[in-house]
Amino acid sequence: VHEVYLESLRYSDFILRGKPIYWSVPEEPDTIISAIRLKNNLLVMRTDFKDSKEIRMTIDHTTVRIPVISSPTIIKIR
Repeated sequence: VHEVYLESLRYSDFILRGKPIYWSVPEEPDTIISAIRLKNNLLVMRTDFKDSKEIRMTIDHTTVRIPVISSPTIIKIR
């Protein structure tokens, strides 16, 4: 438990002040992406249930590329 808590401190600004962004969960096993937005940054967690590739999402009229990742990642919105 201590390791998880320590790792979460890296993202405390997102957790405390960020705005959650949700995408729908597919009916079939696929890619699920969840993100928390803080200013022009997204804290992204991606889970792939089958072979996948980069996904593009539109946030506030800006295309954001979500790479295949296996751990929380911060992505800038430009």
